[in-house]
Amino acid sequence: MFEETFVPLSLAFLGLVFFTPLIDGVVSFLERIMLHIPRLPNNFGARVSFVLTVAVAYCLCWRAGFDFYAYLGMGFTQQEGWFVTAILLSGGTKALKRYFDLANLIPVGIFGGISSALRRRKE
Repeated sequence: MFEETFVPLSLAFLGLVFFTPLIDGVVSFLERIMLHIPRLPNNFGARVSFVLTVAVAYCLCWRAGFDFYAYLGMGFTQQEGWFVTAILLSGGTKALKRYFDLANLIPVGIFGGISSALRRRKE
């Protein structure tokens, strides 16, 4: 029972963990190239950086067929799933860490509520 649900979801989270640094690296590489080309700024602006990271992430999701939200059972089309996954990945490794920290609170909240209800029921 648990293998049908948790193994694919675990693989989806691992996909996020491995794709995010790759996308950060590609954008960092492009910024380093910009330093060596005259008449270009030394870094991307915030909007250009966001668009660039979403584009790189979308290409990666498209080529890998990786749609994180499909593992969560959300009904996006395949292209929409790649796009929203690309937006998630564009936040970078710091944002992904915040998402994981937030996801870690879910089991604590659920099991804390269940144990509280069971204690009240016994009394």
